[in-house]
Amino acid sequence: MAIPKILVCRHILEALNNFNNEHPGAYATLDELTKLLPHSYRDKEILTALFYLEDKGFVHLKKSYEIGNRLPIFIEVRISANGQDLVDNKSRLDAELPLTISIDQSKHLDIGKIDKGSAVSFEGPAAVGSKITFNEISGATEKSSLDENAKKEVQSLVTSLQSETSKDTISKSKVRMILSNIKSKAGEVLFEMALRLLVQIIMQQP
Repeated sequence: MAIPKILVCRHILEALNNFNNEHPGAYATLDELTKLLPHSYRDKEILTALFYLEDKGFVHLKKSYEIGNRLPIFIEVRISANGQDLVDNKSRLDAELPLTISIDQSKHLDIGKIDKGSAVSFEGPAAVGSKITFNEISGATEKSSLDENAKKEVQSLVTSLQSETSKDTISKSKVRMILSNIKSKAGEVLFEMALRLLVQIIMQQP
C-alpha cells in the first residue's frame, strides 16, 4: 500500500527544516533529501509530496525537464520561511497537514482526512517516528497506576488489537472499539502508544 502523502510531507518538512538549520538557505538535492528521511520512500512519493508542498508555499523547488519526460530530471529543494514557521508551530502544522488514523477494510489501515468525524486523531511527527512494540505497550500497562483488574482488561485489549491487526482484512469497527476501550480504561498515554503502533503497521505494509 502506498504511503499516505500527508505523512511523507511532514517527514520532508522536518528533514528540510533540520537541513536548513545546518546549512542556512542552502538547497538540498533529491539524493540528500532522501537520505535525511526516516523511511525509504519511492521517488514518485517524494516528488508528489514536494510538488504539493511547493503549491502550498512550504518549499522552494529548482527543477528542469527533458523533452518527452514528464518527471523532472534534476531537482533541488529548500524549506521556505512559511514552511519553517509551520514546523515550529505544532498547532498550525496539525491544522495544515493533519495526521489522523482512518481504518478501511479494503485497504487495511490508512492515514488521511477524518472520515465523517469517526476516525481517531493522531498527533505529531515526533510520535510518528517513535518505534514501539506490543510488548512495550504491555510493559507500560504493568508499570501504570491502574489496579490489577484494569491492567488485565487493558492487556486483553492489547492482545485483541495485536490479533486484529495481523489479519489480512481488518475490522474497522472492531479496531475502533478496541482503541476506544483502551482510551477509556487506560488513559491518554497508553492510547497514544497504541496509535503510534498502528502508524508503524501502516507504514510497514506493502
